[in-house]
Amino acid sequence: MLSLPTPRTINEADRQIRTVEYARQIIAEGYSFWPDEDPEMDMVAISKPGTLCATYLLMENGTACDCLDFQKHQDYCKHIIAYSIVQAENIPTMASTNLQLLREFVAKRDAAQA
Repeated sequence: MLSLPTPRTINEADRQIRTVEYARQIIAEGYSFWPDEDPEMDMVAISKPGTLCATYLLMENGTACDCLDFQKHQDYCKHIIAYSIVQAENIPTMASTNLQLLREFVAKRDAAQA
């Protein structure tokens, strides 16, 4: 999981606590994470529930985000932390979920044709 910097002030500690809470909240709300299958791209698209397009993009192996919070602080944001939690807790991403559904479909189709 992502290692957050040691807070030096009460405000930094408060920001970390709130950001981790927001990260868990967006996971619970159903944000979807779409890692790019092309390792050269090294991006993860993040979509809010009910949207079909990327709302935010994680770059640089999930260490940079195009959201305003990351642009302001240049260290972490709720999207980076949420994706780190998803990876650490082995929560399926949309790409892996869709790939699994496709594999199941092909297996059923092949079994029906045999």
